[in-house]
Amino acid sequence: MSLRVIAFGADGSRNAAPPRIRLQVDTGPPVEATEYPAAQPITDAQNQVAGSAAWMRRDAGVYGVQVALDRPGGTWRIQIENDGADTRAFQIVSLGGAEVRDDDGWPSIDVYCGCHPCACTRHEGDSERECRHCEHACEPA
Repeated sequence: MSLRVIAFGADGSRNAAPPRIRLQVDTGPPVEATEYPAAQPITDAQNQVAGSAAWMRRDAGVYGVQVALDRPGGTWRIQIENDGADTRAFQIVSLGGAEVRDDDGWPSIDVYCGCHPCACTRHEGDSERECRHCEHACEPA
């Protein structure tokens, strides 16, 4: 499973400092993902490895998160934490069909539309007209 995490500063600019990214499977302990190439094992409540995760910097304020699933099933959770002193916001981009949902089970409204290089969460453009929010003319991913 591939995700992209985009970090923004208080003024909306891309922030280059990496966030703390934690993953959890079922009721197992939250585990902090490590920087690539060292993948961190993610275990369930019985201390059985369910997968592993690593992150890498893709661009200024953009981080790729690669999660390898060792066995099917289970409920995975991701937590993005601002461990810096500055105010930041984060968006999660789902790549490859992974569904990103809020705690209440509904799709997250903070999911990136997929039109690089923008990080528009409510993309209203298409291939023939620009989005009024980000001014990109492309189909949402």
